Amino acid sequence: MAGVVQRASSLVRSGTLLLDDAGVHDATLLARRAAGLQNLQAHAHHLSALAAAFLVKDRASHRILLGRTHLAKPLSADKKAWPLVQGRFKAFLATSATLLVSKTLKSGAPLTADDVASTYLPVSWGGTQTRGGGGISTLKRALKIGAHVLERFK
Repeated sequence: MAGVVQRASSLVRSGTLLLDDAGVHDATLLARRAAGLQNLQAHAHHLSALAAAFLVKDRASHRILLGRTHLAKPLSADKKAWPLVQGRFKAFLATSATLLVSKTLKSGAPLTADDVASTYLPVSWGGTQTRGGGGISTLKRALKIGAHVLERFK
């Protein structure tokens, strides 16, 4: 599974850059974060990898996001999409906490799904952050972009 997750993560990162070049707002914001905007490069890198792992393992959420989001509309989704995905995402974290999804940018040390979620996400999305929004907008952008990119490269 690790090879599949790594390939999916690479596709999501590459797709984000292509969509940024095409002027897709969410991709531009994600690419800027990955490039260091507001010092959020690790944020974007690891949450994109976590999103890719989730989408590979949870095809139902992949289909929900494909059907209920639009690339051209920033953070678009109908009102039911994010709550549906949120519950499934938390269940994924509960069953895949030890799944290797990324590596630290400086040392290359492996990071599990739980490591990434605990560091960047609020409790409502399976993380441990209790203040601020955590990485929700980054995660949602990565999930949305990831669903559309991975659909084209099945």
